Amino acid sequence: MAITAHFIDNEWNYHKKIISFSLVPNHKGDTIGKRVEDVLKEWGLKKVSTITLDNATCNDAAVSYLGKRLRSKNALIGVGSFFHMRCAAHILNLVVRDGQKDHELSIESVRNAVRFVRSSPQRALKFKECVEIVGITCKRKLGLDVSTRWNSTFLMLDAAEKFQAAFEKLEDEDPGYMEFFDLSGPPCSTDWEKVRAFVIFLKTFYAATKLFSSSQEVSLHLAFHNLSDILCKLQEASLDMNSYVAPMVSNMRIKYDKYWGDVEKVNHFLYYGVIFDPRFKFGYVQWSFNDMYGADSELAKKHIECVKKSLFNLYNWYKSEHDKVVGAALLDAPSGSTPRGETSTQTSKSSLFTRADAFKQHLKEKDTIDNQNELEKYLGDPCWGDAEDFNILKWWKENSTRYPILATLVRDVLATPVSSVASESAFSTGGRVLDTYRSSLSPAMAEALICSQNWLMPSDESESNVLDLLEEYDITDSICSEFRVGVTIGATAPEQAGPV
Repeated sequence: MAITAHFIDNEWNYHKKIISFSLVPNHKGDTIGKRVEDVLKEWGLKKVSTITLDNATCNDAAVSYLGKRLRSKNALIGVGSFFHMRCAAHILNLVVRDGQKDHELSIESVRNAVRFVRSSPQRALKFKECVEIVGITCKRKLGLDVSTRWNSTFLMLDAAEKFQAAFEKLEDEDPGYMEFFDLSGPPCSTDWEKVRAFVIFLKTFYAATKLFSSSQEVSLHLAFHNLSDILCKLQEASLDMNSYVAPMVSNMRIKYDKYWGDVEKVNHFLYYGVIFDPRFKFGYVQWSFNDMYGADSELAKKHIECVKKSLFNLYNWYKSEHDKVVGAALLDAPSGSTPRGETSTQTSKSSLFTRADAFKQHLKEKDTIDNQNELEKYLGDPCWGDAEDFNILKWWKENSTRYPILATLVRDVLATPVSSVASESAFSTGGRVLDTYRSSLSPAMAEALICSQNWLMPSDESESNVLDLLEEYDITDSICSEFRVGVTIGATAPEQAGPV
């Protein structure tokens, strides 16, 4: 199991660090929860904002266990309503796979055609000749998919449909091609039309998956844009009864509504991300709900009111925490006393300024009242103009003095990862570390290598340069913070080659 901590530091820089890569005896919820709790203790992490996992039943049990334990230690934000973030990439995978069932035969037919071409160099060479004969100039390469990952299926179909004419020519040029298939035969023109419609329809979903899978920078403020786009895409496709994708939309919509349809069950951080983007604020959420569910519909009003209420409740919790800190600081400050040697005449003289001092105190209290709700002030200010090089963390760094309490809230919210890809990717790296020469490494040494690589590698370093960087630090063969952190967890079974 890999555990990754995400946080934004005082300079408004985003960080993600693998803090544990260890064996667990089983995948029971309590076992996972206790392991996470132990890791938090080891690192001295006393504040946790969210935990992001996929939708396995054991993970729900782990969240329940952790929630109780952390709540008893006052280690959660608010009452813990936003603690569990379901992996958006995983949900999107479920949504698309439910829809893809209606095209399963056509997809399988194209998959077998690609499998034939890639099964031997001779077949690949023959296919290349067919590509040249029909005059296809596309430079894309055919690749097989991983059936459990819809985005890889999308990429396979997106490349294959561009070579339809070459596959059809292959039927005449290579007798073995026809023999490779069972009674269903190679993909027909209808199969290609279905696949092409499937690919066009799912481009929005693929773009969303890429965004959700980002782990090198803040992405929470972009998540709601994609969720609303996907819902509108589903609604639009359901109305086009002449399309091949119309039958698949109903299954996809059911799965979408299961996880993202009820605003009371969705983690509201998905909405807060765009609200704390100064280019959009709450107005965008309000407009989107009206656009998705109908202007001024009861459902839209319910969603708007629910998000607004929870947002102000969270801000009030942060403000109360801030007031506690300020109050404690005042109590710790030395109390005022009359300086030794001060005469009664001096005391009498200072009383002349009593009303002036009282007026100054009045101004301080007025300023406090005027600025006590920074959230209303932020939402009331004009939206920031859009710019190509806009950086949300840079904007909040420059404006944190205007909204000191709100900035603390925003820093915790924006650090939240929307998918568990950051942790699951550790298993891809694990394949390089645990090669045939190091397959007997102890779990502790494997963890040391994985974590060292992650901590020493710059966040913008490309994966291809990882080994060069490790050699630079000469660790190829050898080997706390007060920020609230968002945690992602990825786990894989021993017999599986990749993350689940």
